[in-house]
Amino acid sequence: MTLQTFGELVKLIPKELIPRVHKSFMVSIDKIEFIEKNQILLSN
Repeated sequence: MTLQTFGELVKLIPKELIPRVHKSFMVSIDKIEFIEKNQILLSN
């Protein structure tokens, strides 16, 4: 739990490791298999 807003959290986390992929989602770069247009395929 945190009292930070999502926008504040986005600023703290390096986007090279965990990019923001949607208004409300961030995904670890090592979990992304590939990105195609509007879709992201995640491993497992």
